[in-house]
Amino acid sequence: MFSLKFLATGERGNLWGFMLLNIFALIFGILLQWAYGDNGFIKWALASSSQAVTQTHWLFINNWINVVLIVLQLILGRVGSPKKAKA
Repeated sequence: MFSLKFLATGERGNLWGFMLLNIFALIFGILLQWAYGDNGFIKWALASSSQAVTQTHWLFINNWINVVLIVLQLILGRVGSPKKAKA
């Protein structure tokens, strides 16, 4: 939501801050996806061979949404260099 607000008002430099937050969210999402995966942390932490942990695709979809947002914010957040004043 804030990305759209800053994009509409022309404050494109702020998109880089939100891109950084989305990168952290993506890293956290990837770690969660690994932790809840069949061969991940749950099997190691519980020391069991149970495959009872079912995984939905919502986390996978959320990670791809974060990737798309990061790329869009990277492209749209570019600000041109200021032009030099003529003397």
